[in-house]
Amino acid sequence: MFFRLFNLYRHYRFLLRTQWATEKTLRQIQLRGLKQIVRHAYQQVPYYRRLFDEAGFHPDQLQSLDDLRRIPISDKAAMAPYSRKDLVSANTPARELLPLSTAGSTGHPLNFCISRDAKFLRVVTEWRALSAHGVRWTDKVLAFRNTRHVYRDQFWFNRLGLMRRVFVHFGEPIERKLEIIARERPTLLQGYPSVLLDIMNHLPEQKLRRLGLRYLVSCGEVLDSHARRLLEESFQIPLINHYGAMEFGYLAWQCPEFDALHLNEEMFVFEILRNGRPVADGEEGEIVITSLHQFAMPFIRYRLGDRVRVLGHHCPCGRGLNTIDVLMGRTTDRIIRRDGSEANPHLFHLLYHEVSGLFQYQIIQRSPDRFRVRFVPLPGRETDSLKRRFQEKIDQIMGYPVAIEFEKLDQFTPGETGKLKLVQSEIGQPITAIAPSIRDQVFLDTITLGEKAESAGSKG
Repeated sequence: MFFRLFNLYRHYRFLLRTQWATEKTLRQIQLRGLKQIVRHAYQQVPYYRRLFDEAGFHPDQLQSLDDLRRIPISDKAAMAPYSRKDLVSANTPARELLPLSTAGSTGHPLNFCISRDAKFLRVVTEWRALSAHGVRWTDKVLAFRNTRHVYRDQFWFNRLGLMRRVFVHFGEPIERKLEIIARERPTLLQGYPSVLLDIMNHLPEQKLRRLGLRYLVSCGEVLDSHARRLLEESFQIPLINHYGAMEFGYLAWQCPEFDALHLNEEMFVFEILRNGRPVADGEEGEIVITSLHQFAMPFIRYRLGDRVRVLGHHCPCGRGLNTIDVLMGRTTDRIIRRDGSEANPHLFHLLYHEVSGLFQYQIIQRSPDRFRVRFVPLPGRETDSLKRRFQEKIDQIMGYPVAIEFEKLDQFTPGETGKLKLVQSEIGQPITAIAPSIRDQVFLDTITLGEKAESAGSKG
């Protein structure tokens, strides 16, 4: 136990120290980590060995961060067709692997793995960001998220009362959310802006302030200035914005003194590119990420599909970490029911796990009673059962039968942002607009996930 506590403290102290490092020192840390992960990927991961060989690249040729651009860019579309055997490191024991999957907000869901060590580092990295805003190790966090990706086993330090986390599914009915908040009495409330706005709209300001919260954390969706102002004025507490992805965990966090987001440069190499070339400070580009610590299943030059603006390394707070502003991310439209209530749009992101045999899909609401579903099936999959499953799950989410127009495609063409907007509504508004009360009528215990859905699909 003492060794584990020391190891936790050592990682935490490293991150506390390096956030103030110079740009030159950070580049040295990145290059050292990059050489290790690139060599490991070439030796242990078949996908990267083929990718490097086809590009005429060998790890010995990596002598500077600029040499990273000799490696082709990967993304969900490129990696999704490959098996776990192709993507996961051959020298990682199966008992150390934790399976995860993206929700498919770009239209390309991806099943992947992280190691238990990488999961540990995600928590420590997040806590570095929270502690910069005054959050203590003993504070309790209540996080609304997709609990499919939460493991039942706790870290040993949680049992000591450190970095305590309570996870609640974002699709729980609002009454249930409020009940859990009242029971758990967290210090910090974390979730999508749409979920936080929903809570705000269901409680008068006096009750919001009696919850005992000291912080809000926004993550998972683009936070606009309008939503930030509404939340901070209603709760009367600071709102901390985070930027991350399921594949990597937290990538950037809000500076405690300014609205800019600091990149976790000790853990990742970030490239902000336009037409394949790095952009200058103040310019916009597409973010491409290489993780320096995910050895179980490496992500090297991985395109998320988000656009950001580079603000530079000279933040007035004194930290050396580069800063960005997220411009385009995983936005979602409102889905409106007949009675004017709203179905939680993120439940539609979970349909990838519910409808077996999908490669890509997109859902468009035409009216409260009409939807259009565009989809690309996996090769050799029968589509009638796939359509029936879509119909069943969308009817369940909406609470009544709807008419669905299906369109089978060979492939999707991304929009101008490089991303496919998974959920669109021709009658709704963006989720960060002022929201009426969201009455989510979905009973999540009737939604089968994981192996049950896969089993049903295989029988079809």
